[in-house]
Amino acid sequence: MRSTLGFTFIIIASTLFVYKVLFFGYTAYHYFKYTPVASVTHKELPTVTVIVPAYNEGKQVWDTLMSLAESDYPKEKLIPVQTKDEISFDFDGIGFALAGPANVSNPDGKNHVFQTEMYIDGELVEKVKLPTERNKRRFTPFWKYQLTKGKHKVLIKILNPVDFVDVQLQHAIIYDDKPFKVNL
Repeated sequence: MRSTLGFTFIIIASTLFVYKVLFFGYTAYHYFKYTPVASVTHKELPTVTVIVPAYNEGKQVWDTLMSLAESDYPKEKLIPVQTKDEISFDFDGIGFALAGPANVSNPDGKNHVFQTEMYIDGELVEKVKLPTERNKRRFTPFWKYQLTKGKHKVLIKILNPVDFVDVQLQHAIIYDDKPFKVNL
């Protein structure tokens, strides 16, 4: 213990030990200070739009969106609500964009072109063809901007649904005339 190397080792080891003890005390303090927040019912949960920012991610983005769709969050609280031949949602703002392609869900890879109609507040706005071929798909098939500010209802009618393919719109981006604000 009289060597410089031994003394240096003891100083370093003691410093690390003191650091670990202090860190343990800090962790223990927060563990005992923690109080759980009361849970809410599904009815009290807010309606949410999930936005997954990504660039050129392909399969990873699709897997993320599918994971979100399979979550425990109530499906009626997610935007958009979708059935085999209709997709609908309400929003408050000045515009929207729906994202997600028409996807082939069978191993044979048959292609199909969906004939759709987009209604906003009960008025036919656009007819859209949605091909399922990989190089012809539209990943943001429906959008509308510069609407009057307020509440709007969007209805997408799929006029020719089939069993081997479906339109999977996974999220809606809602636009407003001022930034979204969160009060914490």
